[in-house]
Amino acid sequence: MRRGHPFTGRTPYFSGVSELPQPPAFDPEAQYIRGIPYPLPKGERILWQGGPEYFALARHVFKVPVFVLYFSVLVVVQGWYVTVTRDSQAAAQVLLPLTVAGMGTCLYMLMFAWLTARNSWYAVTTRRVVLKVGVALTVTVNVPLRVIASAGVRRFSDGSGELAFPLAPEERLSLFQLWPHWRPWNINRPVPQMRGLRQLDAVAEALKQALEATRDDIAAGAAAPAEAPRHPAPVAGAATTEGVAAGSGAQAG
Repeated sequence: MRRGHPFTGRTPYFSGVSELPQPPAFDPEAQYIRGIPYPLPKGERILWQGGPEYFALARHVFKVPVFVLYFSVLVVVQGWYVTVTRDSQAAAQVLLPLTVAGMGTCLYMLMFAWLTARNSWYAVTTRRVVLKVGVALTVTVNVPLRVIASAGVRRFSDGSGELAFPLAPEERLSLFQLWPHWRPWNINRPVPQMRGLRQLDAVAEALKQALEATRDDIAAGAAAPAEAPRHPAPVAGAATTEGVAAGSGAQAG
């Protein structure tokens, strides 16, 4: 992780609480992202900010319904088999540990989903995407818009969704510090992803506008020719500044 102000970098990077300098005094005219005591640079505006929803994370990220179904089927099948082949007392001795293990696993996943939703926050500005993530150690992920190659959304039947934004080939982010806010199975090149979104259309539109404006600015900067220093052409019959200075020096001699 790199030391310094979290919004001054030109490349994606992580910044932990211990890596940042002392924040400045609160500026009522500046814009702040929730949970980050550093103001955005002048001229930068927040287009959207929000956090993931607990139930959406539990269902689609931590797969709690899958664990519930798995342990339920396991308990039923194991209970039927033990009941048929042994007595009811033996069935209870087998099913009780299995039931406790299933309930403990599901409760752990629910708790981790709640902690993730509570400690995560996303923001889209006119210059960057910011992910404030982490349960035990909170980090701020600063992704300038100019390094985002594309963006895509994924919708679910319950109305929630996810928004992924792959980076340019030369840019990379840390998988372990980004988890679980990344597209699953992209291990070699982790793709950052906002997960558990209820306002999917709003954040997608904000990111689309920001990316289009950034690409227009880059294209305009590339199309503008470099201006060469302009010197007025000498008038015929008139001496240049250097000539006058040289003539004055000759007369003085």
